[in-house]
Amino acid sequence: MAHRGRCNPEAWRRARARRGAHAEGCPASGCPRLETAVQACEAIPTLSGASNGAMAVKGWPALERQTGVELTHLAAGRAAERFTMADITTRPRKAITTPVWSGIAEEDRRYSPFAVNVERLVPWHTLSGRQRFYLDQEWILGFGEGLPLHRPPLELAAFLSPSERAAVPEAASVTLR
Repeated sequence: MAHRGRCNPEAWRRARARRGAHAEGCPASGCPRLETAVQACEAIPTLSGASNGAMAVKGWPALERQTGVELTHLAAGRAAERFTMADITTRPRKAITTPVWSGIAEEDRRYSPFAVNVERLVPWHTLSGRQRFYLDQEWILGFGEGLPLHRPPLELAAFLSPSERAAVPEAASVTLR
């Protein structure tokens, strides 16, 4: 898919002119400097297709080649939009449609998950490209989790040592469902 897990130095070079925080003289040269919380919070919306229209538009051609379906138009109208942390904290913004997500976010429509898969006939983000309930992958079967099923809530006491169990009053337990 689109640039998952990789820094995009070209996009960051354009953004750093506005923000000025980038690494030099190290393996991360040209990528965002992430030494402070503010720098990390600025890097995420700059490099994400959901908050940077140019990145969203850049990600769609890879999925188009994979599926044979035209999809770039889903984000083309918002290519010039870029959200900063200041923008997001001032007021909520509607995410930009990106190939990493399965929903379509348009001005006149609420986000609907799996709309790209259902309406544009893009295969699901699974190993088979289909929706599925039975997972026959060896590692999942090793945990006894091939099918979705109801399991009773976990008993907290089972995870505590005998001395820790004695210290927890009976009324203080919490069960999550």
